Amino acid sequence: MRQLRHPRSIILRALAIVLALATARVVATDLATLHRRAADLGPLVATIEARRDLPFGTVVRAGDLRTVERNASLVPDDQLRATDAAVGRTVVVPLVAGSPLFGTHLSERDRMSTADLLGPDRVGVRVDVTEAFAPEEGSFVRAFAVIDPGVEGPSSTRVVVDRARVLAADGDAGSRRGVILEVTADEAADLAFATAHGVVTLALLAPEDACCNNSP
Repeated sequence: MRQLRHPRSIILRALAIVLALATARVVATDLATLHRRAADLGPLVATIEARRDLPFGTVVRAGDLRTVERNASLVPDDQLRATDAAVGRTVVVPLVAGSPLFGTHLSERDRMSTADLLGPDRVGVRVDVTEAFAPEEGSFVRAFAVIDPGVEGPSSTRVVVDRARVLAADGDAGSRRGVILEVTADEAADLAFATAHGVVTLALLAPEDACCNNSP
């Protein structure tokens, strides 16, 4: 004997079907809108961005970059689109990880020398560093000098360079290590005197302290 369905279950089933149809229509409409919007934005094109932070003076390697696809209309004309356009060039505007690369972020030619990195009226001076403290290229430091008591009376510590940019580092673990600092001619003379008659110590500056005093 055929069992009759309860009117309430029939109503609930009908409502479920209506809801499913409405949901399917909304999803289809949204997908169509997304496809139209994607078509308006243009085809996907390959672009490059920084895989890690790239401080000033970094010579870009392939591992520093990653390729990301974006819609053509969202990519500025001067944004670099191939790793070959960046590898081997030097960072002149610091980048954080995830930043897109533009030609203005990099040197115009490959592998700039330290002299090429100097600002106007600046010189490069090498300062020895310890294994425990070797500031990275592009960071900013303050240089202190402890002068021999026989040179300037009582032993004293003074600032010889308030803010200097690290242009390059040299030496490997186990050898004499040093950094090249970008300084003024007067600061270079003070550093030379301090190196000859005392000990020079570098202190790393926080980003907020490194901003906007001397270096261009």
